[in-house]
Amino acid sequence: MPEGEPEDARVKDRISYSNSICQTDLTYVSIPVSHPATIETVLISKNPDGGKPKSTFEVEVEVIDAPALLEDSQFRPDLFDKKLMCCLDTARILMRNV
Repeated sequence: MPEGEPEDARVKDRISYSNSICQTDLTYVSIPVSHPATIETVLISKNPDGGKPKSTFEVEVEVIDAPALLEDSQFRPDLFDKKLMCCLDTARILMRNV
């Protein structure tokens, strides 16, 4: 087992929304880096070498009751499509407004 403090840690700031069909998680992930001039830990948006940003955004859409959704699709294919579009529309709206 490793000893001491971890060298890299991910800080996650998550917001979750749910409705009767799906749950949508929006997560801002950043990597804290010790600032050379102080002992404080700061969040940076770019690597010190000017590379890709160390911050990322993650979106997760989870269907709450997949078996019921699949059962609906057998009897009403149009309803299945509408419910899936509802999940995707929810994610799109949240990404634009959060």
